Amino acid sequence: MQTRPSMTKSIWNFFLFRWIRAALGIKRSAEAQFTGSVDGIKDAFEIKAMNLSKRYTDLRDAVAQVEGVIQGKRNRLTEVGKSLKELLGKREGALSLFEKANEQAEKDRHQAAFDRFDADIQRLEAEELQLAQSIKELENSMQSHMQNLTKLQAELRDLPAKEAQAIADRVSSEQLIELNDRLAGLSQHDEFDPVAAVLKSNEDLKSKARISERLAGTDVARQDAQYEAAGSQSTSGNRMAEMLAARRKEREGGTSDGADKKETEATKPTMAG
Repeated sequence: MQTRPSMTKSIWNFFLFRWIRAALGIKRSAEAQFTGSVDGIKDAFEIKAMNLSKRYTDLRDAVAQVEGVIQGKRNRLTEVGKSLKELLGKREGALSLFEKANEQAEKDRHQAAFDRFDADIQRLEAEELQLAQSIKELENSMQSHMQNLTKLQAELRDLPAKEAQAIADRVSSEQLIELNDRLAGLSQHDEFDPVAAVLKSNEDLKSKARISERLAGTDVARQDAQYEAAGSQSTSGNRMAEMLAARRKEREGGTSDGADKKETEATKPTMAG
């Protein structure tokens, strides 16, 4: 029984998270459109100006309507004040006539007039008090709305200067980064650099030369030539060694024969004269 609600909740969370991620992606994309270039900054401030203008216009119209209501209440308060003044005079007259009347019917008539005037006075005095309170509350609210209007008006007035400052900040920052990159040899511009092209070409040639040397070492004809040269050197060296050995032997043989000859002559008998 608990599997179905859990499954429903999981499906709901899946679509909710997908919607949130999509909304965040749209937000990041929108931010990138406005923060990636000077034109984006201009567009952002233009949209801001349109929104501020609409808010200012809507609030100004609302304040104007409230002002109309307040003015109507002021006019009504003035009318109530005039009516009260007239009624107060009439009530005072009814009271004076009542005091001067001798007959009861006349007194009753003046009493009825007094009561009518007095009831109207009480009603108008209550209305006067309510109008005064309402006007005061609306005027306080109007003061707050007028402050908001003034603030919006100031924002609209200062917006062009802020836009110019934002553009100047971005351009100067980009130029500063570019200058620092150039000084560090890290320029990211795709402009043609002849020195870099020459150095790269030399590196490519060096790499080709190294590969060529390696390939030349595996060439069969070149290997045969190396072997032939080594063999010639070896044969020449052997012949030289043989000739040197023969010369030593010859010298050694000559020395031995001379010594034998001297020894023979020494052992011969001396002939008497």
